[in-house]
Amino acid sequence: MRVPFRIWGVFTIFLAVASLKIIFFPSAYIEGDGDLVSGVSREGFRLNPSSPPEDVITLRVLVAADEEYRKRMDVMGAGWREEALMVLERADDAFYRDFGINFAATGFVEWDSPNEESDGVTLLIAAQSDLGWGQGRDGHDILLVFTGQDIKDYAGWAEHYYGSRDADTVILQHQFDLWRRNKDWHVLQGELSHLFGASDHVSPSDPIYWREDIMSYKWLYYTDKWDALCSKIIQKNRERFSKIS
Repeated sequence: MRVPFRIWGVFTIFLAVASLKIIFFPSAYIEGDGDLVSGVSREGFRLNPSSPPEDVITLRVLVAADEEYRKRMDVMGAGWREEALMVLERADDAFYRDFGINFAATGFVEWDSPNEESDGVTLLIAAQSDLGWGQGRDGHDILLVFTGQDIKDYAGWAEHYYGSRDADTVILQHQFDLWRRNKDWHVLQGELSHLFGASDHVSPSDPIYWREDIMSYKWLYYTDKWDALCSKIIQKNRERFSKIS
């Protein structure tokens, strides 16, 4: 049976609107049980709901935000805690799915970053110092810092795990344009991977660069998967925080 052109037109418009809603307003189709009011996440927002692993490891995250990030969120009409939590929980999805690792925001703190500083490593170290992260972690495992300052070269920095307990801090630059803002969680997923020993694949001469792997600069903004080598490394080190307490 032939469908009248008018019906096809309405159906096409519906699909277009639905697609735009998914692309630009991801919260419209994210389901989860994270408590935005208290700021304490549990299993988190689930893009691909599935049965949880039997031995879930929950890592407690202290979330910090500098004045530039908080101001940008105010301008955009978004609460900075809610925005930061959404980014964390979306980055958490693949870790939960593949390794049974759940990142839970167990604290929020405001931080005044050094003005005009554009070096990510310097900002990361300043946040650790100002927040007293080296003296005591108050029950937290990871320090996650959101900044609204323009970090040169990269959108995020993280301490790389080589067997040291001190690899536990990530700093993420908020991307102001809409497309990259919705991709912040990709960057965070990659940075969190460094805390478990996974490395970036930057050069096209590296075979892994061409594979679908979030640690590849070619795939960073387009996947939430790790290749076999990175998965093996993360799996090997998934208990590193629980082993050292």
